[in-house]
Amino acid sequence: GSGSMIREARRTMIVELEAMLDAVNPQPPGKMSPFSRKLDLPGQSGNAELKEMARGVAEVVHFLDQEGIKEELQEVSL
Repeated sequence: GSGSMIREARRTMIVELEAMLDAVNPQPPGKMSPFSRKLDLPGQSGNAELKEMARGVAEVVHFLDQEGIKEELQEVSL
């Protein structure tokens, strides 16, 4: 139903956001949470925007993960 379509859209968005974050700030292979991600870009003024963008993408991924957990709990309690 509509719940599965929403979950699939959310998963797709998460994959795309994580790909954008990896393009901005690649990490070693392996499953990492957005909170363990290190922003290791040089501290030059031109990279400040990249760091901010990477932080924003990580926050969105975390938010979507949290919303997915809440939605799944609501479905279980119904």
